[in-house]
Amino acid sequence: INSIQNAQNAKASINGVNVESDTNTFTSVEGLSFTVSQTGTATITVNKDKGPLLDTLKNLVDAYNNLVDTVKKETGKDGRLSGEYSLVSVVNGIFRQMDELFKNGLINFDKDTGHISINTSKFDDMYNNNLSTLQNILSTTKDNITNYLKPYTDYNGVLDQNIKAYDNQVKNLQNMIDLQTQRINTEIETLKNQFVRMQMLQAQFNDISARIQATFGLQQNKQ
Repeated sequence: INSIQNAQNAKASINGVNVESDTNTFTSVEGLSFTVSQTGTATITVNKDKGPLLDTLKNLVDAYNNLVDTVKKETGKDGRLSGEYSLVSVVNGIFRQMDELFKNGLINFDKDTGHISINTSKFDDMYNNNLSTLQNILSTTKDNITNYLKPYTDYNGVLDQNIKAYDNQVKNLQNMIDLQTQRINTEIETLKNQFVRMQMLQAQFNDISARIQATFGLQQNKQ
């Protein structure tokens, strides 16, 4: 006779708290999951993961440095936006929004390239000893930059208006080019007609001249 046992939930005790799972994976502890394969006692060590916070700061640094390079290239002497100093002003404004990062030594500034970089030792120190302050600094910096850029990036904001202004300039120049092209084509057509007319008159003059010469030639022969 074969006996059949009903499936039972996996059970565990975590710091004296009993938990169950209908699978072998437990997710009762916030931010933590673990899977068991046999009965017994085990010690689980949980370390803080600085990856997400560090990635947040790295993304900010990379985005800022890329913006610095792009603006420097495009507004330079040979750039497509040469003389558009409003973009330089925007970069400087973003730089000012990172004041807390500089004050707390989390980032460094290279005056030669205009780039910023992460002070990893200071980041690690704050992460290990003052995590809440670090989180607050990053959150505040993100909000400051977002709020600063809002008037520029919103619909009908500063950048949108500049784009529309450039678009209108392009259209106006194109209209001027089209108008001048039309005038030039009309002038060319007029000159062509005058040229043809002059050729016709020249042919008529040649014909008259030939007839006159022929007439005088006949008269001279009769004499």
